[in-house]
Amino acid sequence: MKKIIIFATLFFFSGCAHSISDTDVSNLYPNCAKECNTTYARCVSGANLMGDASLVSKVTSECRDHRKECFKKCPLIEPMNQELR
Repeated sequence: MKKIIIFATLFFFSGCAHSISDTDVSNLYPNCAKECNTTYARCVSGANLMGDASLVSKVTSECRDHRKECFKKCPLIEPMNQELR
């Protein structure tokens, strides 16, 4: 988790930041959501090494799309008692 925070901070200050907070993951199993975020971080860091701004933007967008698809595959956390809601 520490690596993701460091990466996100560096990425933000690089001028190429993209919001990844567009998906609510509070109802997903944490390990699965973490794996999706880790894969996203690796994907984006590889895109930043390409140099060409338009290519970086396209690949980063694809990374974001892949992250959303990954979240769709994560199991949901079932509420312990539906009546309490």
